[in-house]
Amino acid sequence: MAVAYKEMKLRGRDIDSIPEEELEEKLTLIAIAGIMDPLRPEIPEAVRTCKRAGITVRMVTGDITETAMSIAKKAEILSSNFEMTPGSNVVMEGKVFRQKVKKSI
Repeated sequence: MAVAYKEMKLRGRDIDSIPEEELEEKLTLIAIAGIMDPLRPEIPEAVRTCKRAGITVRMVTGDITETAMSIAKKAEILSSNFEMTPGSNVVMEGKVFRQKVKKSI
């Protein structure tokens, strides 16, 4: 997450009438922060238990692919050395998933 500001003279204009592009150019960056919601400690063992029982564990998230893969590796849903390959169905974005679901119905 980035925090930035811009000094502006509105000259009688309503802030809502200013084009977004104008508001977003020539900003002064004042902070960058990262946040992480850590996995609960029991998740990796729960995933291992499911796998030993023959259950295929899947994860659905709104995160971008790289973040989703990182989380899935920490949860041991994906192996730590997993790498994405073109055309793989192991990790997919929502748009691709919805296309595949539509085709199967």
